[in-house]
Amino acid sequence: MTAQLVWAGLGKRWREDRRRRDHRLELGFHTDMRLAGIAVVLWCWTALGFARHWQLGQHVFELALALIFTVALAFLGLALGRKGLATVVAVCCAVVLLQTSNVEARNIAESSRALWALEGQQVRIRGTVTQARKIDATTQLVTVRADEVQYRQTRAPLNRSITFFNEQSQVVAGGEIEVLGEVRTEASRITLARPWTRSQEQAEPKILSFKNDLSAYLQQRIGSDPAALTLGLAYGDDSLLGDTARENFKVSGLTHLTAVSGSNISLIFVLAYRALQYFRIPRRFIIGVALLSTLLYAVFVGWEGSVIRSWTMGSLGAWALVLGHGKNITAVLSTTVTALLLALPELALNLGFLLSSLATASLILLAPALARLIAVFLPQPLAELLAIPSSATIWCTPVLIPLQEKIGFYSVFANMLATPLVPALTLCGLLLALAYLTGLGTLSDLLADLGQKLAQLLLHIAEFFARAPGASLEVEHPLQASLLALLLAVLVSGVTVVADFLLFGKPSTSVFERKSLSL
Repeated sequence: MTAQLVWAGLGKRWREDRRRRDHRLELGFHTDMRLAGIAVVLWCWTALGFARHWQLGQHVFELALALIFTVALAFLGLALGRKGLATVVAVCCAVVLLQTSNVEARNIAESSRALWALEGQQVRIRGTVTQARKIDATTQLVTVRADEVQYRQTRAPLNRSITFFNEQSQVVAGGEIEVLGEVRTEASRITLARPWTRSQEQAEPKILSFKNDLSAYLQQRIGSDPAALTLGLAYGDDSLLGDTARENFKVSGLTHLTAVSGSNISLIFVLAYRALQYFRIPRRFIIGVALLSTLLYAVFVGWEGSVIRSWTMGSLGAWALVLGHGKNITAVLSTTVTALLLALPELALNLGFLLSSLATASLILLAPALARLIAVFLPQPLAELLAIPSSATIWCTPVLIPLQEKIGFYSVFANMLATPLVPALTLCGLLLALAYLTGLGTLSDLLADLGQKLAQLLLHIAEFFARAPGASLEVEHPLQASLLALLLAVLVSGVTVVADFLLFGKPSTSVFERKSLSL
């Protein structure tokens, strides 16, 4: 009798603990969804504020009406007992008001209006280079944070990012620059046509000098195209890639491989985490070292705007991947997006930021489930390395389709074949850079030869699908094609999550602590 009472008490305590744990998980999920909704509202409002025919500061009356309407909805939610809805609406109102005041107070909206008024005119821009990325051997894509604009004899302060292609002397991020060019506006993006630049002379940074030496070494040993792919996947330098290979990659839908993204950061994080996991080290210390590794990698690539965003998003996604679920990290992602939009409102129009956010969300919500399913057939480390690019591709494709005049008919198949090669060539390129830095010539030669073989496989894949019959299709209706891709992404994601739930149940522990199914 006493034993039965003890077991009954233990069972009751277990049920109560289980109920509290499920409640915490459900509460975390609801919090994630609320913060995600607030981030989406802020993003849409900020993007609307940069539209050419709609400026936040010129529509105070409409803003006041919208706020009155939303406040009324909030009170209605309270009256109906929906306190959560009322809280979300109230926070959305506060964030919208804060962003409106932020854009006007920092002269961002006024700067946009001034440049739109100068479209087609020759102006002189002074500012700071925030990004200088090599497109090919002679061209850079430069982003300048403009501080001042001069039109004829009139000068005015600015606070706006402007991009242009530089074919003159190479500029370095962080330096002061003066640009003379013709203002062009593409949708809400502001560029300079036919620019002439004058920048302060700066000593070539040691990192840039090292990259140039490594590029020259690889070009001489394995050729331009393999060298471009090896370095491009490692840290985004594909300037040696020839026109034919570049076109093949474009037609086959593989151009995204050589751009530094959150997937690169996540890959570094996972590799560092895995390497330290076999030692008896506290998990928090392992995560800290992995984050430090990604930070060092970002500094090596170039601490610029796009790299900073990729580092932020990729670190969050990798964190979710090693935990095995998106609990709490979805809220961190939403908060990060909100903070970045408040700090840099122009990110609302930045497609790179949109793609980084989508890729990170896929790493948080889709990649853990996909990795567990792949681990049924493959070892866990390989499953994770495959899940990172696959999940990002699934979620980013609907956004990429409208940006291209043509879409590769075989791009899905090309990416499927290329996916296993991407982490291998990326790791090979990183180890090669480390070996070359430390002066290990023999190891550098071996890694260069290995990189050549892997890069040749990628080149063959791109060439095969680029020359296949009907390789590229004209996008006559990009919106419909994007919607179709969105439906397919939702379908694939839904099937993946449901299959993961049926096989493994709720992910209550780390993916590394959960035993995967075996055949």
